[in-house]
Amino acid sequence: MLAGVFRTVLLANNKYMITKITILGRPISKKNNRRNFFHTSLPSKAYEKFREDALWQLKKTPAVFYEMGYSVKYVFHMKGKLDTDIDNMMGGINDILQDAQVIVNDKLIFEVKANKLPGGKDWWTELEIEGF
Repeated sequence: MLAGVFRTVLLANNKYMITKITILGRPISKKNNRRNFFHTSLPSKAYEKFREDALWQLKKTPAVFYEMGYSVKYVFHMKGKLDTDIDNMMGGINDILQDAQVIVNDKLIFEVKANKLPGGKDWWTELEIEGF
């Protein structure tokens, strides 16, 4: 499995495009893992490391610019018997996609389909982003 591998498919009617992305590593939630210092709240070191690794993997991924919205399909491959809430994994990935400028804004995601597959040898995430 190669990191940040993507494939873009432009359909014949030129109305929308599907971008397929693979991100290696365990998705970490941005909101549930925070470090608090008095009145300042920072993301955890684990999230910061995952974000840095994912952004590096996404450097060559083209932006999917659609003003109307996105449909995103997530497939989370999970290592062994470890488990994580699917909504937390999606939130961290969405923030990273926006930070990497793959999508314009994660508020424009109007449709999602998510699967998690436990029992793998390692962690990775497959994404299909369709703009409409």
